Amino acid sequence: MEDIFIAKFEGGMADEHRLPAYEATQSLYGITRSLILITNYLDEGRVRHKNFVGSSFQLNMIAQRAGSFESVFELITNPAAMAIVAGLGLNISSNFIYDFIKSIWKRSIGSSAEEDVEALETEGKLNSGDLERNPI
Repeated sequence: MEDIFIAKFEGGMADEHRLPAYEATQSLYGITRSLILITNYLDEGRVRHKNFVGSSFQLNMIAQRAGSFESVFELITNPAAMAIVAGLGLNISSNFIYDFIKSIWKRSIGSSAEEDVEALETEGKLNSGDLERNPI
């Protein structure tokens, strides 16, 4: 299965068609690392901080859109081979992987997860563990 993610810089200098090079590349590094961490968790069932060896996914940067600060990533997965996804015993779809990634990002800024992820957690089919949003 394949999902497309777009990282886009907007506002400030980006609206003037410029970015501070170091900060921009560090941001792309962070976006890429978070995608790999989350997908590797779905693959192995544990959080790995280095030496990613995911055998059922591949993350590629496939384009830099001309005239903008958009980086396009493709995430190719084999959900049937992913420990967490396969363990859910559901009809596997790339939508779940995409929703799971969105949920982690949304929770990191204090929002709720996607409905399907919240429902699986409520039903006890998905262990929220460290994924749960912590109120301040």
